[in-house]
Amino acid sequence: MTLVHLFAGQGSQRVGMGRELLRSYPNLVRQADSLLGYSVAELCLDGPADRLADTRYTQCAVYVVDALAYVDSVRTSGRIPEVLAGHSLGEYAALFAAGVFDFRTGLEIVAKRAALMADTEPGAMSAVIGLDEERVRYLLDTSGLPVDVANLNAPDQIVISGPVAAVEKVSTPMREHAQAVVPLKVSGAFHSRCMEPAAREFERFLSGYVLARPK
Repeated sequence: MTLVHLFAGQGSQRVGMGRELLRSYPNLVRQADSLLGYSVAELCLDGPADRLADTRYTQCAVYVVDALAYVDSVRTSGRIPEVLAGHSLGEYAALFAAGVFDFRTGLEIVAKRAALMADTEPGAMSAVIGLDEERVRYLLDTSGLPVDVANLNAPDQIVISGPVAAVEKVSTPMREHAQAVVPLKVSGAFHSRCMEPAAREFERFLSGYVLARPK
C-alpha cells in the first residue's frame, strides 16, 4: 500500500495547535525561534487568534507544525511516505520532507514568502460550495470585478480570491446560486492577480538558493 503524507495549508491554523509536537522537538523549535525572532510556541499556543491569522505569522507557524508533524510521523511509525504533497503553503513542508532543503532553510523561505504576501494590499478569499468551476467562472466574468478562481478544492468547492470589497460584492450573486459562500480565515487575496508583485520579488529571492532534487 502506498503511503501518502499530505501537508495542511493556510487556513488550518488554530490557537493551541502543535502543543505536543512543539514540546517534543525543542531543537527544531529553537532553530525556528532564532530565525524568526519570536517564540513560535507562544504564537501557536497562546495566539492571540488575530495575530495567528496574520499571514506574516500564519505561514511560519503552519510550516513549523507541518514539519514537526512529519518528523514525528516518521519517527513513531518508522515509515517514510512514497508520496508527499501539500495544499498551497503545505507544499513547502512537503519540499522539506522530500529533502529539497533543510528545516531552517525552508522556514527562511516561508518567512520571506509570508512577509511579501503580507505587504500586498489587504484581500479576502471565500469558498463557493455547490457550484462547479464553469459556473463560478461565468459569474466572475460577468461581474466585471477583479476576483479570480484561486483553488479548485473539489468539483463543487471553488475558492475565489481578490480585494476585500470585490469578494464581498461578488459573493452576493454567488449566494443566490450556491449552497454557501464561506469566507476563509486569511488576510490576503492569495492565488490571485493581486499576488503578482509579490511573486516577482519572491522569484528574485529564490534565485539565491540552490535546491536539492526531491528524494
